[in-house]
Amino acid sequence: MTIRSFFAVAATVLYLCSELVHASPAATIKSATKLTFGDTGTLFVADWKGARIYTLPVPVPKAAAAKPFNLKDIQGPIATALGVPQSSIRFEDLAVQPGSEIAYVSLTVRRGKSPAQAAIVSIDASGKVKTVDLRKVAGSAAITDEPSADQSFWRDLRRRA
Repeated sequence: MTIRSFFAVAATVLYLCSELVHASPAATIKSATKLTFGDTGTLFVADWKGARIYTLPVPVPKAAAAKPFNLKDIQGPIATALGVPQSSIRFEDLAVQPGSEIAYVSLTVRRGKSPAQAAIVSIDASGKVKTVDLRKVAGSAAITDEPSADQSFWRDLRRRA
């Protein structure tokens, strides 16, 4: 990455942050596909179906000693926390909260014949899973250059559905 492209990305992030702070929360999060942290207490969630970026406030943990932990076989505890079978969840992304030992995982969840829903869970170093309330949106901003529904890539894969 060149210094010029770095500053272009940094300027875009600062712009989005300022827009999110002043934006009023929009409707429900339709998909939670990409996660990142703005600071220790702010989780950014990209919603590609709704063409929005949301901010969710998350608890700021006490400073933790940096030690590795393993999320092996975590799909069982996640499915239990969400009240669905393991086959009903699809993992989308993972982001670790800065200065903590807490991983946030975004998921797509199917409950019976209902449409798929977004979900986010937090997992601490001991493996304890907690669901994140997606209704506690602090702000959102529209993604204004999203692809149209008829665009596709890789021959026949829709860019947005």
